[in-house]
Amino acid sequence: MQTRSQTATTNLVSRKKLHPTFDTLPFDVTRQIIKHLNVGHVIPLLSVCRLFYQMIKPDHDFWRSRLQRDLNVKVSKTNKTMDPFTEIVKRFSSLRCNDCGIMRGPPNRPFVDGFFNLTVCRDCYNHKKYRLITAFTAKKNYFLNEKDLLGLRTVSRINPHYKNGSFVRLYSREAIAEASASKLKKKGITLRERRALQQKRSQATKDRIARDRGPRRGDVGLVV
Repeated sequence: MQTRSQTATTNLVSRKKLHPTFDTLPFDVTRQIIKHLNVGHVIPLLSVCRLFYQMIKPDHDFWRSRLQRDLNVKVSKTNKTMDPFTEIVKRFSSLRCNDCGIMRGPPNRPFVDGFFNLTVCRDCYNHKKYRLITAFTAKKNYFLNEKDLLGLRTVSRINPHYKNGSFVRLYSREAIAEASASKLKKKGITLRERRALQQKRSQATKDRIARDRGPRRGDVGLVV
């Protein structure tokens, strides 16, 4: 009869057999898995795993193909002096998205966003956390005032609706939402509840104005 420690050891061994790690996988299988990754994900693996470094770093054909496929860099097979791995590392900081980690070459290369000071690709930039809102929207929809906006990062842009008007101030919507939630939490109310209260007050004001004005000429129906 097995003791508890022997049973635990047996279960651990059986789990390793069912869920093998990269150390236990065959060499060819590991290489095929890595070949399906973008080069922007492969480079960080080499710095944290000696097995991957020894397996992939000397493979010039792998790096040459990634330089052509992922980064759209033409590489001549006759040029034996160029090290494709070094060429990829040179482009790592400028062609790798700081959000998803994928490296892309022209024409879909990432760009540097001046507000967030990050290199991001178009796909990631469409995420809601990179959206900007105006100071007017922050005050109206998130119930902040000028004092609340003082400590938040902002950028001024030309007003797209009135080019001769004053510049608009843009803020990160995510930062505005966090500031609003912190402010309303101190008052014991959530943003959803505050918006519902605002809508209720607005509707009550409209109803009161309608009553004070009385029935309009077009609202009077035929009396039978």
